[in-house]
Amino acid sequence: MGELLAVPGAAVAGPHLHPDQEERFEVVDGVMGYRLGEDRGELRSGGAITVPPGVVHDWWNAGEVDLRARVTVTPPGLFAGMIGAVWGLAVVGRTNAKGMPKLADAALLAETFGNEIIFERPPRAVQRALAATVAPIARRRGRSVTGDVMRAAIVPGARWPQ
Repeated sequence: MGELLAVPGAAVAGPHLHPDQEERFEVVDGVMGYRLGEDRGELRSGGAITVPPGVVHDWWNAGEVDLRARVTVTPPGLFAGMIGAVWGLAVVGRTNAKGMPKLADAALLAETFGNEIIFERPPRAVQRALAATVAPIARRRGRSVTGDVMRAAIVPGARWPQ
């Protein structure tokens, strides 16, 4: 279990699914907007939602104040490492304004954490092809989504990406 803190306007990088993991969100403070499959809604303090494995979902801070939620992923697998890698990429400036990794890093993430997260777009076949073709080139050029990127994820709050 971990705690999520999202400032107003913050959102997850994009609609995605976890092939083998259940993810549960329990809102502590604020308003969480969500998409669960085709359903959309909002959760307020005390509200909770469980995302079964394989279901596309998305979330965002739908309120005017910080969103705090408890997140439980079962089984945990490499989920914490994947979150650290994505956060670290944002810290070092290797994502776009919405937090999506750039092409080489997206391919490395798909290769390293493909059993943890699959984005809705591009299609899964394209993600697999990128992991198989672009990730080896990125590695040969010294790119990684672990190591320094993971260490960059541990930063003082004053340096957190917006």
